[in-house]
Amino acid sequence: MSVDAATDFETKDARAREELRSDLGNRAVRSAAWRGAANVSTALVRLAVMAMLARLLTPHAFGVVAMSAVVTALAGQVSAFGLGSALIQKTAVSPGQLWWVFRVNLGLSLGLWAGCVAASPWVSRFFHEPLVGPVLAVSAAVLPIGAVGLVPRALLTRQLEFRKLVACEFTGAVATAVTSVTMALIGLGVWSLVGGSLAGAVVSTALVMRLAPWRPSRAERAEGCLSLLRFGAAVAATGIVNYWAYSIANVVIGRVLGAAALGVYTMAFTLAMTPVSHLTALVSSVTLPAFAAIKEDRERLSYAYLRCVRWSVSLALPACAILAALAPQVVEVVLGERWAASVLPFRLLLAAAAARALYIFAGSVLQAVGRPQVELLFQGVFCAGVAGSAALAAPAGVNGVAGAVTGFICCVSGPAFVGVTARAAGTGLAGVMRAAGPPALAAGVAGVAAWSAAQAVMVVWRDVWNGLPLILGACTGALMYTFSMTRAAPDLVVEGRQRVRAMLGRPRPAPARAG
Repeated sequence: MSVDAATDFETKDARAREELRSDLGNRAVRSAAWRGAANVSTALVRLAVMAMLARLLTPHAFGVVAMSAVVTALAGQVSAFGLGSALIQKTAVSPGQLWWVFRVNLGLSLGLWAGCVAASPWVSRFFHEPLVGPVLAVSAAVLPIGAVGLVPRALLTRQLEFRKLVACEFTGAVATAVTSVTMALIGLGVWSLVGGSLAGAVVSTALVMRLAPWRPSRAERAEGCLSLLRFGAAVAATGIVNYWAYSIANVVIGRVLGAAALGVYTMAFTLAMTPVSHLTALVSSVTLPAFAAIKEDRERLSYAYLRCVRWSVSLALPACAILAALAPQVVEVVLGERWAASVLPFRLLLAAAAARALYIFAGSVLQAVGRPQVELLFQGVFCAGVAGSAALAAPAGVNGVAGAVTGFICCVSGPAFVGVTARAAGTGLAGVMRAAGPPALAAGVAGVAAWSAAQAVMVVWRDVWNGLPLILGACTGALMYTFSMTRAAPDLVVEGRQRVRAMLGRPRPAPARAG
């Protein structure tokens, strides 16, 4: 890249960052709206695909893929090395830095793919499952595919260009869905899950490369690459520890109880974490660049953090409460009768998902203020606690592991993590509890209302299809939550209506004139 081209890129990037800071609130809301729309649409596609695949494939197939994912997801954390977050957080970036990050990430991912292929026989022996090795060797091809798109995704995220990212992710989800279902219908079994994942990654990466304001091109190495590496190393270490915290239970179940039991637990975990996982993807992608832009103004950062907590709890907790109340109906309608063993772990893990909604901003806040090492320390404690809980409860089966993990998250790690994040943002645990209290109370009322409505339907019509109490219970819970929020947090309801009206392009009603 020529000197003039590099200077032009740096000038455009600086201008884009300045425009972002000057209109941060509106840009963040618009970005959150696009990300939220993408998460909802993508979640619906994946839920429909999961429902179809749950009827076409056995729990054993899902368990084998979960065993493989223990390794591939860990390798993905290592290959990314936190460099995408480093690019987002940095005040200014140059083409030389982008080229350096691209080469480092691609080289790491290719090496890790080769490592996964070499390690596949040992992984099979560890889990006592011969099919895991071949699945791991093929599915690890997703590492270099994702590495090609890391820098373009970071640049789009850095500028809050989520309309483009939404298009890439939704198209990739559709490609995954079509490929997986087609392969399952022709009888390819576990390979339908592998093929769908690879197809989605290829389509999404190709599209993001086309839409990003940067193409891989040789440039002279710029100053500041080592600072990117140091920051990225802390973020990567945190991501690895965080990943292990949520995956160590899979390792324990797969090793002790086998692939079928792991399939049951994985499906329950996926269903339980769906509301919060999509919210996590939304807030982490939007809040990191937003918090980084105002990190010097602690009063503004504190206000933004508490506001995010209120909205996070308001969106995630009612979903968790209603799903917990209707767990038997959800599992039968979505997955089918063969997955009945997932009901209790699904219900237990929903409590962990609700607690997670309170601390999903930890990474964004700590990285924005330049303290990823603090997050790493707490994630290490979290990982050790989850590992110990899962190992002790493994003799009690899948239900025991789910209960032990949930208890540790809700009673130990969750409150500690919230307190550390709140202090880093310039507030305290009491402020977080005040922000989250009214929506949490309304969510509890909604859960009780949903359960009561479902039970009433089943008493009146004893042999009714489970979809009817599910629909009526969910509608009753949603209505009760809306009503409760108008009493517990009317300001959030008003703000929500204004945001929806703004997204739809409708002007706010003019106030009536006196006299």
